[in-house]
Amino acid sequence: MGYASLSADKYLIQGRQVNFIKIYFSPLFAFVQNFIFKMGFRDGWKGFVCASMTAWYTFMKYTKLRELEKEKIFAEKKIKSIPLNVEAVVNLSAT
Repeated sequence: MGYASLSADKYLIQGRQVNFIKIYFSPLFAFVQNFIFKMGFRDGWKGFVCASMTAWYTFMKYTKLRELEKEKIFAEKKIKSIPLNVEAVVNLSAT
């Protein structure tokens, strides 16, 4: 899960966005690509496990990116909704 978090962080910095389709169909495509197109089926059980792990990694990467997007949006809304009254802060800290 560490590499998925690193990739999600990188994608967030790059400004990539994720949606429902990306979260659920990218792992399926990753599995098909690795198991069918790259002939993972020829390796039997090991090929199936490798394709499954790649699909899981892809799912976790985009799910983590979605979580980071939600946290970013929440933080931006929270910052905008809190009025900053500098004088009140100064008066509280002075007492």
